[in-house]
Amino acid sequence: MAAPLNNYLFGDHFKAVHGMTVDEALSGKVAKINSTLMSAEEYDDAWKGTRIGKGMRPFAESHADLILPTDVSKTVRNFQREHGEHLIGDSHRVAASLRDLTQAVRSGSRENDVTLYRGARRSPAEDVGASRDKALSFTPDRHVARSFAAPQGTSRGEIFKAAPGLVRGVPLVELGGMPRTVGRNRRPEAEWLIDPQSVPTEWPKK
Repeated sequence: MAAPLNNYLFGDHFKAVHGMTVDEALSGKVAKINSTLMSAEEYDDAWKGTRIGKGMRPFAESHADLILPTDVSKTVRNFQREHGEHLIGDSHRVAASLRDLTQAVRSGSRENDVTLYRGARRSPAEDVGASRDKALSFTPDRHVARSFAAPQGTSRGEIFKAAPGLVRGVPLVELGGMPRTVGRNRRPEAEWLIDPQSVPTEWPKK
């Protein structure tokens, strides 16, 4: 069963970066100057009579533009760059992008009809986070997953297998993701983005 939309994908990461929840950012009641949170009224008052504030629109007006629908494919491609780029930018605009990404994943997700694999150092049950809001990448190609489980220093990952019907997700290509390859043979990653709410709380043992 799909989780309520207010359990946004990457919501905890967003709060850690921006200091407010996605819902607060979308509400229009929370503004920010540098790293200081304040009400919309306090924000408008702070700029009154200043050179920068001259000609500025009220926060409510600029906020309405910031939370307009976003380009989900752009958000997905930023996510694929793996440096947290999908969380970088104006807090309110990023919140809108997570709202739209969550909606796209929840509305388009389906049970995996093929076996999927994930190469990682922690089980998917741990990787989704305490709030179960971190979407995870899986691939139908075990060889691709193995490359992500390769040793790094003294650490070596594992390959976690999701049998058909275990999780729900969307192939990234359907969300406008970049077609990426791995290794000398350029094997397609063919990534799926998995809804963390569908990940079992205990990952099946091999």
